[in-house]
Amino acid sequence: MENIASRKGEILYWIAILTSNTLGRFSGDWLSDDAGLGFRYAFLVIAGIMLLLVAAHYLTSINGTALFWLAFVLTRPLGAGGGDSLTKPADEGGLGWGTLWGSAALFALLVVLVVYQTRLVHRHPYAPLPAPVNRRTGAPHGPTGPLPKRQRTTPRCSCSKTVAADAGGVRQPEQGR
Repeated sequence: MENIASRKGEILYWIAILTSNTLGRFSGDWLSDDAGLGFRYAFLVIAGIMLLLVAAHYLTSINGTALFWLAFVLTRPLGAGGGDSLTKPADEGGLGWGTLWGSAALFALLVVLVVYQTRLVHRHPYAPLPAPVNRRTGAPHGPTGPLPKRQRTTPRCSCSKTVAADAGGVRQPEQGR
């Protein structure tokens, strides 16, 4: 998500959030209840669609923004279907673990994944990312927009002593003059 710098952009963002959450909720309810899949199979169908979106991202030239919003809409019914498949009674298509044990299982899974990822990063640190560039022009780009024009930061002085840079890049007055 890039920086939202205008009132119009912020309004569009919140409309998109509200719409996607509503679509996600109703699509999950429709799959699990009205389509008769139950919670577990609704979860598996949505997880399968998410895998197709990942494949489409890497294997096709489909617009990345469109794929992002489709995946964003599907995260709500995916999470709800997964949670409901753990907590709801077996006669409703769930595993019958109840809210407490379903929440505990999901929390334990989260802790395991965070610990695993933390250890993985400590063992094999990520390489530094390249400096961002504008995808159309190739010009240097900051993470939230174009780089600002640089202002002169060194003060102009009329002092007689010159300043030299040492190997560490720290500027110090020259000695012995």
